[in-house]
Amino acid sequence: MKALILEREKQPLQYKEFEDPMPETDKVIVKIKAAALNRRDVYVTQGLYPGIKYPIILGSDGAGIFEDREVVINPSHNWGNNPNFQQKSYKILGM
Repeated sequence: MKALILEREKQPLQYKEFEDPMPETDKVIVKIKAAALNRRDVYVTQGLYPGIKYPIILGSDGAGIFEDREVVINPSHNWGNNPNFQQKSYKILGM
């Protein structure tokens, strides 16, 4: 697989080839067809996002194929019932 990787904060991104990952228990592998860098990724590059362990592969949002189905990756969890703002237990998956 190919990925944008950040070796350390405030460094240029590197485009690298990696071995295809093996899924961990309760996880799946999505064959990415489109990916996007968002505001979270900008914060990560600047060292402004808590809990970062370098090196890190960037790209929080994406779309691809899983088991012959098209899927969208939205790494958020527990938004809540109000569409205007998230509840206290909201979190972004990953890291």
